[in-house]
Amino acid sequence: MKISKEIKVGLLVIFSSFILYIGFNFLKGNEVFSSNNIYYTIYSNSAGLNLSNPILINGFSVGSVKDIKILKDRNYSILVVFEVKKDIIINKKTIAKLITSDLLGSRAIELIISKKGASLNNHDTILGDIEQSLKDVFISSTAPVIDDINITVRLINNFINKISNSKINLIFYNIREITSNLKSIIFINKNNINVTVSNIAKISNILANKENGISFFLSELNKSVNKLNLIFDKKNKGTLIQLIYDESIYYNFNKVLIDLDKILVDFKKNPNRYVSFSIFGKNDKNLKK
Repeated sequence: MKISKEIKVGLLVIFSSFILYIGFNFLKGNEVFSSNNIYYTIYSNSAGLNLSNPILINGFSVGSVKDIKILKDRNYSILVVFEVKKDIIINKKTIAKLITSDLLGSRAIELIISKKGASLNNHDTILGDIEQSLKDVFISSTAPVIDDINITVRLINNFINKISNSKINLIFYNIREITSNLKSIIFINKNNINVTVSNIAKISNILANKENGISFFLSELNKSVNKLNLIFDKKNKGTLIQLIYDESIYYNFNKVLIDLDKILVDFKKNPNRYVSFSIFGKNDKNLKK
């Protein structure tokens, strides 16, 4: 049995239309032979929601947006039609929350499942809610800061307006005068400052040099202490009994004390002989004597 060309062309057209229908729905994200449940929700603003945007439960995709319509008779609200897998049980108190799924601003619907209430049937309506976008969060968080900045700017402007130009000029004039006076004081006392620094260096040299007065005083004091140690040294069999009965030990001990006393008296009467410096740059006449 031969098939006519007309029948062949008709079958080809039907098959091509079927393939076109399946491909078109596939590109739209629709499943032609889907057994998913269809639900509806209404928003006051779709906020960038598009077809095929995902339906999420705890971040996991369970469906997609099928259709978006505008309701003119309900103050131009947005009707969203979406499908969810048939094994997902949705209750009456479930909320379809429109959220931002990433930093790029992509939109999705998050189903907040409630354990209370009866289960919804296919083609039932779910209560809708809209999450604040990143833009709204940024504006709400920065608004107080911007208000504070505006208040601060107004206060500064009021302060500047109250200050006349003559007062501002007087302030800068006083600053210049203070700077000029400080330079003059430093220039006048430059020599004194140099002398003071030089004398401080001399003090450091005296303390560090072993041949100066302080070193000599300490050396003499150390010699006296060593003599006392020799008196009580065990090698010399020095005891308190010998100190009492031995006249030579008593004599040596007394001589050490007299020498030590002379050093202390001389140090008190002539301190410049041991420590010689001048903060104000005078000549060290006593040292030369």
